[in-house]
Amino acid sequence: MSKKLKQSLEKNNYVKYLISDKELKDEKFLKKLEKEYDTLIKNQGEKKVFKFVFFLDTAIGASRPHTKTVYNAKAGKHVSVVYDPESNKRFKWDFLDFVKTQIPKDWEAKEGEFSVKIKIFKKTPESFSQARKILCELGKFKPLKTPDNDNHIKILLDALNGHLFLDDKQNTITKITKYYSIRPRIEMIIKIYTNKAFKLQ
Repeated sequence: MSKKLKQSLEKNNYVKYLISDKELKDEKFLKKLEKEYDTLIKNQGEKKVFKFVFFLDTAIGASRPHTKTVYNAKAGKHVSVVYDPESNKRFKWDFLDFVKTQIPKDWEAKEGEFSVKIKIFKKTPESFSQARKILCELGKFKPLKTPDNDNHIKILLDALNGHLFLDDKQNTITKITKYYSIRPRIEMIIKIYTNKAFKLQ
């Protein structure tokens, strides 16, 4: 058994509920487990890394989707419809246009898993003292205002759906941090596997 897989088995507190001590000593079972692991790693394919720095001229649109009531003639009744505010739409278009200039022209959306690391730099308020502005640039003083991180993640990944990846449900790891800066921007690192390890479920 590979050292990496063995260490994973030893460190996980819940594997013991899925495997008995007898099976852990069974060479036939361990070989089957390792074969499954090797197949998974092989099917992940090559890992591609994309790094973006998108400078913001305006505040990032990250409002929650709105709802409105409209009359559906086919159904013969009023129904609620969820829609994106215009500010969100404009931001998504601008962000996607930028990303398209940063990825290979022949890139096709992948359906392998991906991870994303995001840093949101909001504009430092002019009212802050010089000392506080410096602390902001050093990442020591962070914004506690809306939009919240969930909204930021949603609008950024929604914009890339069908372009960098097929669906944002392929995202398995997300890390996001908000900062202040005199130069508002979004820094984003996406690591995506080029093949599917499992079918989308």
